[in-house]
Amino acid sequence: KPTAAADNGCKPGAAAASDDVVAALESLLVRAVRRCVPSGTKRVGLLFSGGLDSGLLARLISRGDVGKDCTCTGYTAGFHPAGRICPEDVAASKSAAQAMGLEWCAE
Repeated sequence: KPTAAADNGCKPGAAAASDDVVAALESLLVRAVRRCVPSGTKRVGLLFSGGLDSGLLARLISRGDVGKDCTCTGYTAGFHPAGRICPEDVAASKSAAQAMGLEWCAE
């Protein structure tokens, strides 16, 4: 019987290699964020769209990868077309911030 790896065209052992790639990428991202945020920083402000890049950075900071006492606030700037109270981009970033438990501010 074919394995799940064979079903999706992956070679045997590809899942383990994929885990190694994810771990290496995570390590590189943590090191890069630590280089940008000085040691001992207590608060970080992040331009936050709620997308993959800002969400990943917010998660790394919030879970203590930068410093165990460092908190993150996400800031979102949205465009308010006439007659629209909360545009989709702002609503999406708010939803992502809430799901992450991230302090969030929008203008």
